[in-house]
Amino acid sequence: MQRLPRRGNHSRPGPRDGSLRRDRGSRSHLPVVGGGDPVSRLSPAALAAHRLLAEQLRELTADGRPVPCHGSTLPISEDPDDRATAAAWCPSCPVLDACRAAGAHERHGVWGGVDRTPRPNNRPRRQQP
Repeated sequence: MQRLPRRGNHSRPGPRDGSLRRDRGSRSHLPVVGGGDPVSRLSPAALAAHRLLAEQLRELTADGRPVPCHGSTLPISEDPDDRATAAAWCPSCPVLDACRAAGAHERHGVWGGVDRTPRPNNRPRRQQP
């Protein structure tokens, strides 16, 4: 049997110019631009939603109006009870709709009152012998 030559140090198939690459742990097959920073991995719709949210948050903070979750780590906590507390703050937030729209493109944390963090697998526990 004849072996095919190795393709350099590339372990994954795909274009070698890096125009479309899938990094380990990336959420999609989107183009990575400018060194692979997280913002460049967002789809155009997600980028627009996050920019709108950022603009509204800047306006609120410039006017001195409070945002319930500002400065808190509860929305991104590993503890589901902390995230539930953070979600309870959301109905009074002035940027609720923009946050929910930005959160539609996220996979973790509380966004617009919705906890986007995946639930752990509900596997049965092993029985002790």
